[in-house]
Amino acid sequence: MNTLSLRLKILFGVEIIAGARVLLFTIPVIISKKTSGVAFPYSVDDWFVLVLSYASALYCIVGIAAICGHKLGKIFHYLAAIVVLFLNAFLLKFIAGRGGEAALIHYTPLIFAMFVTVCVALSKDMKSLTAWKSILVVDDDETLLKTIRPILMKEGYSVLTAATGETGYNVAINQKPDLIILDVILPGIKGRELCQKIKTTPETKDIPVIFLTAKFSEDDVKAELEAGASAHLTKPIEQKVLFSTIKKFLK
Repeated sequence: MNTLSLRLKILFGVEIIAGARVLLFTIPVIISKKTSGVAFPYSVDDWFVLVLSYASALYCIVGIAAICGHKLGKIFHYLAAIVVLFLNAFLLKFIAGRGGEAALIHYTPLIFAMFVTVCVALSKDMKSLTAWKSILVVDDDETLLKTIRPILMKEGYSVLTAATGETGYNVAINQKPDLIILDVILPGIKGRELCQKIKTTPETKDIPVIFLTAKFSEDDVKAELEAGASAHLTKPIEQKVLFSTIKKFLK
């Protein structure tokens, strides 16, 4: 999960309220239609009001998910916003064409909120939240790779893996991950040598490197830091410690 800025929390909150306002308008109309056969205002088709209601409900749900910090919530939030925007634009034109200008006030808050959404989506703040951070894990332990990959992906990271030092270096050069998790004992190029190589290569020198290894002596940690590592973690690692360390260097 990611921490939202106060500006984005306020934005999503406004949109949730605006989406709920549409539901407060459409749901009573739908109930009246079903119970007493009352026609929808301005001869709006049944399917359209239902679709607008479903889209507005989805808009509220994904807005709540976005506030909670779920990356997928922020992504689906914009898909829902686009659907609701087009539905409202069509409905506004339809109602206005039948002499219903006064009813536009029901939709003004939602249109305003989505306009603000577009503005914030173009800002660096939102782009950084929706960007998928990539992590390269270099380790010859297949069990660890199979274990750590889904854990990192579940947290919203794109995961690259390599089983040898040479492969890890090539992946780092070509893919330029945002962070590298590295073991000390590797086939071919050893972990510390690989870290030094990464840190002396202009294309990768700014990538944080975290050693995740069974070695835990003070001399080992000192050697890793001297090689250019940002941090040392000891196997087996608790997920909470792993993620807090990753987030520290991916701010």
